[in-house]
Amino acid sequence: MSENTEQTSDSLRETIMAQDDIRARIARQHEQLDGIEQDVGPQRADGVFSPSSNPNKPIGMDFGTAISEVIKGKRVTRLEWADPNIYLLMFMWGQINPEVPAGKYLSIHNANGSVHPLYMSDGDLLGDDWVVVV
Repeated sequence: MSENTEQTSDSLRETIMAQDDIRARIARQHEQLDGIEQDVGPQRADGVFSPSSNPNKPIGMDFGTAISEVIKGKRVTRLEWADPNIYLLMFMWGQINPEVPAGKYLSIHNANGSVHPLYMSDGDLLGDDWVVVV
């Protein structure tokens, strides 16, 4: 076997081991979350749900669930953002540039009333504090 083939084989083996490690960690996290109810606590006067009084329960929804709500026409925000006027929604955009056709896109409504295409951070994608704004 040539040196390049051995290096490629070693690299592939390392990648597979890393993927297996990630899968195992995700499985452990799912086991820890099994049976835990989501409790977003009481609704505040401004329409945002306040955190649960139980520190062992996740607050709000994960990003995937939040996006499902946006697709249904609801608006979602993160408790971390602390302003119910900042939320995600589907927004109809004209053609932004030649590479991006007109259509509905996930967008963010800012506190000043402006709407922009959404650029997500890792924290937003991994956050479990997404709630529906009512």
